[in-house]
Amino acid sequence: MFRFSTIVLLIFFIPSAKAQDSLRYLNEVTVTAFKSNRPLSEMAGAISLLDNQLLSRYGSTSLLPAVNSIAGVRMEERSPGSYRFSIRGSLLRSPFGIRNIKFYRDGLP
Repeated sequence: MFRFSTIVLLIFFIPSAKAQDSLRYLNEVTVTAFKSNRPLSEMAGAISLLDNQLLSRYGSTSLLPAVNSIAGVRMEERSPGSYRFSIRGSLLRSPFGIRNIKFYRDGLP
């Protein structure tokens, strides 16, 4: 009986284990994604540029062969005026981009 009462008393006096709170409050972060006035070397991410030299190399009225020369990018013409882009396997089916990937020419979508 003495053992049992000693164990019961010790249980009441043992401090309960408390997990530390891992919740942290972070400051607000603002991300600006498109800035055309910055050099490409300062941009974070994969950027490919089709310049006049590359476009004139293929000598075509279509962007199709020039775009297909970019590693990881595939452009297909599904029907006249309807194009499909595949960037590293992600298919894009919108005229101005989809899934956070945009296409611009001279700053215009």
